[in-house]
Amino acid sequence: MAEPTKQLQTGLKWLGLASVAARVIDVASVFVVWKFLTSAEVGIAALCASVVAFADAFSGFGVGYAIVQSPRLSQRKFSTAYWTAGAVGVFLALVVAGISPLLAAFFEEPAMIALTCAWTLKLVFAGFTVGPMEKIQRDLRFPQASAANVGGAVASTTLRVVTAALGGGAWAFALGDIGRYGYMFLHTTIVSRMGSLRLFAKEDLRELLDFGVPLMFSQGIFEFYRQVDIPVVGALFGTDATGIYRVAKDLATAPLQAIMLVANRVAFPVFSRHADSPRVLLGAFYTMTRYLSTLVGPVTVFLFVAAEDVIAVMAKPEWIEAATPLRILCVAYFLRVNAQLLPELFRAVGRPRWLLFDAALSLVTLAVAYTIAAVWFGADYGVEAICYAALFSFPLVLIALLGVGARVFSISPAQWLKSMLASLPVTVIAACLVWVTAYWLTPRVALSIGLEPTRVLRLLVALAATLASYAINLPFTRRMRERIERDGGG
Repeated sequence: MAEPTKQLQTGLKWLGLASVAARVIDVASVFVVWKFLTSAEVGIAALCASVVAFADAFSGFGVGYAIVQSPRLSQRKFSTAYWTAGAVGVFLALVVAGISPLLAAFFEEPAMIALTCAWTLKLVFAGFTVGPMEKIQRDLRFPQASAANVGGAVASTTLRVVTAALGGGAWAFALGDIGRYGYMFLHTTIVSRMGSLRLFAKEDLRELLDFGVPLMFSQGIFEFYRQVDIPVVGALFGTDATGIYRVAKDLATAPLQAIMLVANRVAFPVFSRHADSPRVLLGAFYTMTRYLSTLVGPVTVFLFVAAEDVIAVMAKPEWIEAATPLRILCVAYFLRVNAQLLPELFRAVGRPRWLLFDAALSLVTLAVAYTIAAVWFGADYGVEAICYAALFSFPLVLIALLGVGARVFSISPAQWLKSMLASLPVTVIAACLVWVTAYWLTPRVALSIGLEPTRVLRLLVALAATLASYAINLPFTRRMRERIERDGGG
């Protein structure tokens, strides 16, 4: 096996598994923390987190990408990148802390001032983590990078749960984020072998920024449209509604993001390898589309059918009003996830301007949809209006991306649709199994033997039915995966 291929597979194994493990740990801790918080506290935390997350997209001004990409990384250039990223982190923290009184006044939540100011420590740690983390990955020391990610997730989980259990409210999420990045800063600083950091050169800074800044703006736009719904809901409907919306959004996106981590881990190297072979590239793209839709379909059905029980068990029974937003959002994000392979295709063949197009189009489409929803439907439908805005805007972005794909890569929209609808049989099987076993059969069987058909029981049966649908479809999924792997090895 060629050395680059071995390095690629090693990196995918370590970083892929670490990403999934960290995501699972994070999601589990959020479910626990919700048990101790009110919807208003979740809403306040969501508002602060959205602002800090947007600022974090500009962390380091993109110099981390330049560290990995640079053909020759001198010690002077690395030292310049390290101090630049760190200084940007401090600057962003000061800016966010400075506007925190304005945010608190706008949302009429004085508690946001102290919470946001404390949360900005994440930005400082993140800035000083860029250099050592990217150097570790540049040196192909994937186990060390994985340990930093998983250790950060464990530190975050510990602080979140302990703070929430002690009555810390929204501070649980802030301290969890600070703990994550604080741990990653210490870990990467110790193991990265950075060398002397006493050097700084303007010519190196110019080169770093020329490469990193365009990518930074693309990431900033992407993060803005990911986060903008939270302050929109907060401004229109208050922190209680924001908390309910955040619960629905997290439940809708958490399993789909975990699936996308795995899918992107497979798709990007396969697409990259066949970037110069259009026919093979298209075949891999259609096959990956079938594979992804088959993975996403059953979990979307599970969330849609079992929405009330998912919220009552995973969050709180009194937040049951999040069920309808959850149903709408899980369908919306099903469509969004199926569009995400197209940006991976653009990235793999070196077309970064189309990534910027995707982010900008998503932002504009969502902004228009949110405005229409708020002005015309907000009073009647509340938070659900914002959910419907996402549901109607994501297909428009998908259609536009397919248009770009047809123009740039000769993607056939009809063939793409056929590939995506390959998930229809397993999705229908999942829907039937979940509804029949959990909501028709289970109550009758339980009552016949003197048991109460509780929400936990129904949810467990629904989950088992969803897993059974995957098992029924396993031979088909295995054949698709083998085909993808053959494409990757071609």
